[in-house]
Amino acid sequence: MNIRTHIRRPRASLVIASLALFVALGGSATAATLITGAKVKNGTITGKDIKGSSLTGAKVKNGSLSSSDLSTAAKSGLKGAKGDQGPAGQTGPAGAPGAQGPRGIVSPRVQTLGGKDINDGPAQTVLTSDVPAGTYVISAKATLVAEDTDMIQCNLYNGAQSIDVTQWDSPEAFLVSSPMALTAVATVTTGDLSVKCVTDGTADTTEVNDVKLIAVPVG
Repeated sequence: MNIRTHIRRPRASLVIASLALFVALGGSATAATLITGAKVKNGTITGKDIKGSSLTGAKVKNGSLSSSDLSTAAKSGLKGAKGDQGPAGQTGPAGAPGAQGPRGIVSPRVQTLGGKDINDGPAQTVLTSDVPAGTYVISAKATLVAEDTDMIQCNLYNGAQSIDVTQWDSPEAFLVSSPMALTAVATVTTGDLSVKCVTDGTADTTEVNDVKLIAVPVG
C-alpha cells in the first residue's frame, strides 16, 4: 500500500510576513554595516537629518573646529578674566615739529625820565633803553622847554644810526614849551635805543621834560 506524503506550499502571505520580520530584526544592523561615510555624497546631509543631541564632544575630532564654527554665545563663554596690565613700552621717537602758533600778547618796553637840562655843545643823551634783538615800533615823547629864542633838536637812535629827528625853534624871548614826538620802525641788533638832544642857545633854561621811550616788539 502506497502512502503518498503531500507537502503543502507556503502561502504568499506567509512568505511576505516572514520577510518583513527578517527586515525588522536585522535590517537596521545590516544598513549600519553597509552604509559608510564614503558612500554618502558631500553636502547631502543637513542639520535636520541629525538627531538632536546625537553628536557629542567625543565624536568631534580634536582641533577640527575653528572660531567661525562657534555661535556668538559660545565665543562669549570662552573669554577669561582680565589679566594684569603689562609693563610700559619704550618711548617712541619724537614727532615732527608742529606749525608755529599765533603770536601771543607782547609787552612793550618802556623807559621814562622826569627831565634833563640841555646845554650848548655836542648832542647829549637824554634817555636809553636796552632791548633784545628784533624788530620794533619805537616812539619817543617829551616836552621841550626854552627861555629864549633857542633851537632844540632831538634824534631817535638805533645804536649809532639816527632813525628819526625833530627840531623846534622857540618863537619867544621868554619861557615857552612845546611837545616833541619821534617814531620809527627798526630792526635792532645792538639792543641800544636812545634819545639825544642838542641846543644852540645859551639861556639858563633849556630842558627836555617828561621823556618817555617806548619799544613794541613786532617780529
